[in-house]
Amino acid sequence: MVSFDQLPYKVYDNIAIPHFIQPRTEIRTKFKIRPRTDIIVASYQKSGTTWTQNILRHLLWPGDNTLLFERVPWINVTRPLSLSLEEIERLSDPRVIKTHDPVQWIDDLLQGSEAKLIYVYRNPRDVALSYYNHMSLKPSMRGVTFQHFYRDVIRNPVRANHGLWEDHVGGYLKLKIQKQNMLLLRYEDMVEDLAREIGRIAQFIGVECSGIGSDSLIAEVEEKTQFSYMKKDTSCNYSHHYKHDLFLRNGKVGTWKEYLTDEQGQELGDIQRQVFNKYGIFI
Repeated sequence: MVSFDQLPYKVYDNIAIPHFIQPRTEIRTKFKIRPRTDIIVASYQKSGTTWTQNILRHLLWPGDNTLLFERVPWINVTRPLSLSLEEIERLSDPRVIKTHDPVQWIDDLLQGSEAKLIYVYRNPRDVALSYYNHMSLKPSMRGVTFQHFYRDVIRNPVRANHGLWEDHVGGYLKLKIQKQNMLLLRYEDMVEDLAREIGRIAQFIGVECSGIGSDSLIAEVEEKTQFSYMKKDTSCNYSHHYKHDLFLRNGKVGTWKEYLTDEQGQELGDIQRQVFNKYGIFI
């Protein structure tokens, strides 16, 4: 069993969250959305969040090389992984904010707001493997196999960080039915045609990508957000915090086949199909 000491967590509204996450009560008190200019990037963990943050950074601030978390902070944590809420409040417009919150924790921030919301999602089988690989870098997790992690964390509704995949993704897909100012990004589509997806993001946030110079902008952003480039880019690979370059691993699709059992692959595949079919997403 994966013990609390190996993977500390706390519970808010019956949902487990990492121990370093700030309480939602503090966020609601100190963080105020700017309803006309803010852009929020939301996702389930290990679904392409850093990738999307980096694309937005290079679209909005070409040539920027500050640490990614300082340009696109995570509202739920503070240094050394993000800015403080006070620092976020001092950022100039447009602010781009990251969160892994389930939708019910941020809907009050979005009600009556024109703030843009980008939600990025990924095949839950690759999410499971990527999350295990990320957490297994912790010294406390030595000896924890993928099978232990799958049983005790990923598919355990009282331990899965930010809830189960299907609840998190389903919640945002349901929100998309009501919210016009929202863009859905699929990790696998970004792998398939990054330039196309960069263009979709640019159009959504109002960055001009037609006319003279537009092709060069997309090409420049594409170059700097290729996985091979990002892995070596110290402004976004979090090597300043983790002291290695393994935060970003390989960015490939389908590596879950090497680790998940047939039963696990079938379980998560069925869950994905049920969620996608419910909300009219076809793969």
